[in-house]
Amino acid sequence: MKLADHRALLLRRALAQEAHAALAPLADAIVMLSAPGPAPLRTGASSGGALASRPTGEPVCHSECKTPSALLHTPAVTLPLMGVEGMPVGAQLVGQRNQDARMVSLACWLALEAGTVVV
Repeated sequence: MKLADHRALLLRRALAQEAHAALAPLADAIVMLSAPGPAPLRTGASSGGALASRPTGEPVCHSECKTPSALLHTPAVTLPLMGVEGMPVGAQLVGQRNQDARMVSLACWLALEAGTVVV
């Protein structure tokens, strides 16, 4: 990567962070999916049969450089509030910078309202 390209990307990140910070007076958090869908079954799992043990997740959502909260340097809490065909799909709350405790508190409240166990 050329130095000019790196600087351009840093500027784009700063603009995204400013745009996100501007949302603070409008919302307590952004609610989004934590992954593009449920984890796929492992190779060798038969359709209609028992689910394969230790299903895998979508790697695009685990790479720190590709998640919105990592780009924004903001806290994110994922809750298993949904599912597709018996596989969990998480809802993610993304907060403002330095608001980690607030996001955890909001996530605990949401989990209790949804009847999800919080550990």
